[in-house]
Amino acid sequence: MSAIWCSIDWEKVVRVFSALLTPTIALLAAHIAWQQHLTNRRQLRLALFEKRWTVFNSTATLIAVVLQTAQMQLNEIQAFDIGTRDQEFLFGADIVNYLEDVRSHAVSLEALGAPGQPNPARTALVQWFSGQIGEAKKKFGKYMAFKETD
Repeated sequence: MSAIWCSIDWEKVVRVFSALLTPTIALLAAHIAWQQHLTNRRQLRLALFEKRWTVFNSTATLIAVVLQTAQMQLNEIQAFDIGTRDQEFLFGADIVNYLEDVRSHAVSLEALGAPGQPNPARTALVQWFSGQIGEAKKKFGKYMAFKETD
């Protein structure tokens, strides 16, 4: 056994390991950089999710108010406007247009005042809002879903 250790050219072994050291360090640095990139990407997705959740929650709250009371108050529209004010920066045109449509329907309902006698316009608006929880989830879902690859 000691003959094997004596026959090894230790100078060559040291040169080989010295030559492999630089690429090994480069690969390790590249791996660390990739992991940092993935971490930063996930943090950005989480930050966007939180901001997008605020917009979705404001939309769902407005819809819930209509479904509970069959009316709309100006302060509820103002709260919706405040909760969705960042929409252009967080979503595509599809959500921006959808939120404008929700707001338009809410303003129309607010213009009708408090419910009193049966009103076909109020009934139509409340029916429209009744389908919007599912529609909002579907529309917002593509922006808020986390995928396994993220």
